[in-house]
Amino acid sequence: MADEGTRPAPAFEMHVCAQVGTYRRFAGTHVLPGDTVVELGAAEGHTTMRLAKAAQRVIAVEKSAANVALARERCARYDNITFVNADAFDAGRVLAQTESAEVVFVDIGGSTGPGICLHLASTYRYLFRPRLMVIRNVELNDFVCGVGSCETTSRPGLWRNPHKGGARRPTAAEATRPLAAGLKPAETEGGEPHDS
Repeated sequence: MADEGTRPAPAFEMHVCAQVGTYRRFAGTHVLPGDTVVELGAAEGHTTMRLAKAAQRVIAVEKSAANVALARERCARYDNITFVNADAFDAGRVLAQTESAEVVFVDIGGSTGPGICLHLASTYRYLFRPRLMVIRNVELNDFVCGVGSCETTSRPGLWRNPHKGGARRPTAAEATRPLAAGLKPAETEGGEPHDS
């Protein structure tokens, strides 16, 4: 039985990779027809196109206006893509497009520092609680490949709810406030971290 302030987490699967080809293959092999996908770092739309073929809906976030224009042109035949020209850290802009996402793809530059990438991934996991997250980051992949073991005796399958007593979804203002302050969401709500 879950403690107060926790609830069973939905099944969660995460994949970390370094190669673009591997990242794109996940779009065809792990995304389901009914999925809503949030893609952080859409660039010129190559992965976006693959996601659109597999998913019901894609929210493609890209901070470069020039890349968004190229991606729109490349993906013009797909009517299930919404492009958001914004920094991926502006979670409020993404929340304005969708209240839920089963899948999150993160590629904000394969050589971006792993801490920045993990912070972003953790934020979107907190916001959407997706069943699948795919992250492309070279340094993070190298780090994960070196893990010899991980703790399996911690309470698996629980997501700590920072809003004790209820599983309400954060508002856009609540979601972006921690990002602006450079903190993980759990650090702003009573100091108890959730499993990210």
